[in-house]
Amino acid sequence: MSLPEPLPALEIVELARIDGSDETLAITPRWFPMDRLAASIRCMGVVTPLHLQPAPAGKLRIAMGFRRYRAAREYGFRKVPALVWTRASDLQLFDCALAEKVTGPLHDLERARALVKLRAQFGVEEESLIDRYLPLLNAPPSRHRLRVLLRLGRLDEALQRAVHRSLDPETAFRLAAWRVAERELFLGLLKRYEPGRNRQRELFGLLDDLRSSERRRGSGGLDRVWQASGASEADEDAGTVRPLRFRRILDCLHRLRRPRLSRHQDRYRRLKGGLKIPPQIRLQVPPYFEGDQLSVSFSCRNQAEFRHLVGRLEEMGGRAELGRIFELL
Repeated sequence: MSLPEPLPALEIVELARIDGSDETLAITPRWFPMDRLAASIRCMGVVTPLHLQPAPAGKLRIAMGFRRYRAAREYGFRKVPALVWTRASDLQLFDCALAEKVTGPLHDLERARALVKLRAQFGVEEESLIDRYLPLLNAPPSRHRLRVLLRLGRLDEALQRAVHRSLDPETAFRLAAWRVAERELFLGLLKRYEPGRNRQRELFGLLDDLRSSERRRGSGGLDRVWQASGASEADEDAGTVRPLRFRRILDCLHRLRRPRLSRHQDRYRRLKGGLKIPPQIRLQVPPYFEGDQLSVSFSCRNQAEFRHLVGRLEEMGGRAELGRIFELL
């Protein structure tokens, strides 16, 4: 990116002159971890100069080097090397900061924050964001990708932190419509149990459906769902390992969402028992009976056992119990 002045001379600047609270040109959120950078600065000091520009009241504003500044402060440094730009505009410096940033790994939250600032602070038009800045940020130059990143950049900090940990962005967008207390309940579960993306979506879908039902009835919200389903009790069961507790929470919510689920499960167990299935044959219904196919598998040690099990399967195929199991799906 071109600048309207030659590279300034390197200076040694006192940290007290720098206004670290002014994040007009910051790209990386303040709360991003910086353990490796901090450890390096603690041992070696600040090697790469900060880029600064004059600010009101004789202070200097950071254009590049926010994390280096915070690490230097944390470890008690009083001075840092810096380049002070006096004629470059904010947008020119921001462009340079982006060009420097993309030389390393870039998180979608950093892309999102940069695009939101370009649109809101600098008035850059969407076409320019798509054609010029998305390729610079190593993102596909499409309107859909731009809209997703802008939505991501406008989420509140709690949701952005959750996305940074593991939350699926699409779930975060839908979660933004929830009340704060309801969001805190969901995010607390993610933090305690650290489920994968599929389990996150399953949990969110259950809570969102139940929350919508409660709101239509005007009978409360997620707090009542949490208590009435038994999920609260499962969550507080310290004697059960975390994966099983999370499984119990999902089971509780599924049963509340589908009141007939418990009856289906009991009936399935009775019907399956009536089939007297040998242990080599495994019969499995879809989770929570949400599907239309049974899964059948078997294992054997020789040809004779294979033929015997095939015969048992043929016999089971004519039993009324099997037909009733299909009716549960």
